[in-house]
Amino acid sequence: MVQKKPASQGFYMPAEWESHEGTWLQWPHDGPFPDEKLRLESLWLQMTDALQRHENVHIIVEDERQGKHIQHLVLYYGWEESRFDIHIIQTNDVWVRDNGPIYLVNESGELAITEWNFNGWGCRYPFEKDRLVPTAVAQALSLPLYTAPITLEGGGLEVNGQGTLMATRSSIINPNRNPSLNQAEIEAVLSEYLGVTHFIWLSGASREFSDAVGSDTDLHIDGYARFTDPSTVLYNWTDDESNIFYPVFKRHMEELREACTESGRPLSLIPLPKPENSAYS
Repeated sequence: MVQKKPASQGFYMPAEWESHEGTWLQWPHDGPFPDEKLRLESLWLQMTDALQRHENVHIIVEDERQGKHIQHLVLYYGWEESRFDIHIIQTNDVWVRDNGPIYLVNESGELAITEWNFNGWGCRYPFEKDRLVPTAVAQALSLPLYTAPITLEGGGLEVNGQGTLMATRSSIINPNRNPSLNQAEIEAVLSEYLGVTHFIWLSGASREFSDAVGSDTDLHIDGYARFTDPSTVLYNWTDDESNIFYPVFKRHMEELREACTESGRPLSLIPLPKPENSAYS
């Protein structure tokens, strides 16, 4: 029996500002970060402290030993234990936004999970364990799982919750993710699995540029343009024409000026100055 597509079941990807009960984190472990674990754990503790004040925190750990370590940290910092749950799921890396579950919701508030064949940002890094995280989460929470027939990462998608999806071509319509698919074919899958009906594509950049500026993701949209409400986009900008990013930013700005929402409404654009000496994911 062929599984029905989530959009046909009334599911859609909500906007990031919509109400939610919690956030998932993949905790750093010794495998990929033998020299960075202490620094990364300090950052993850800061994120956890901020999150637990307002919502639940779902933490993915490598093994039972690390799970007990997290439990001790929760007690040590005096955090509310009921806000936390811990799941033992082996991982390659920490970027759960990219490899983890992309949640869907319907009008009744029911949840579903999609997974997108994560391949380590175009086979740049090991990914075999990370790829299985959405399936493990769906099983742990007894939620329906939909596996899309294309490859992408969560940070490569930006939605306004009303039917519009924004992305860069270079991070999805790319031979290192989807070598045999064109834009129309990819849009059809995104519509079926995320419930979107309208697309805003920014160009992104070449593999050579991405590697030169340290963008292992081929310029994910989340580093360049974000919806802040259904028709407002915050986008990266610099007035310095000698900056290596200037041609990319200029092209993106022009594409955003020509774009509109699913209702035909022009975008309200707000430039965000690029920090000095920073690469983008």
